[in-house]
Amino acid sequence: MAEIETSSNSSEPPQVNSRSCIVLDRLSHSILYGKNEKNKVKMASTTKIMTATVVLEHVSLDQMVEVSKKAAGTGRF
Repeated sequence: MAEIETSSNSSEPPQVNSRSCIVLDRLSHSILYGKNEKNKVKMASTTKIMTATVVLEHVSLDQMVEVSKKAAGTGRF
């Protein structure tokens, strides 16, 4: 998870330890802060967590699940 350093001067952007991030106002959908927010990036851990969740919802823990090469390579760029 990215670390955010806060500053007493609100005109300075936060120091974010990540390659990209975005902070949205959820009501207006306006961007409050962005760092490389238009760059395409892999979803990393989110994808792994969702894959595990879907598998656990559809198979028992004693079953083996095989992922095809095509599925494993989906989303690479």
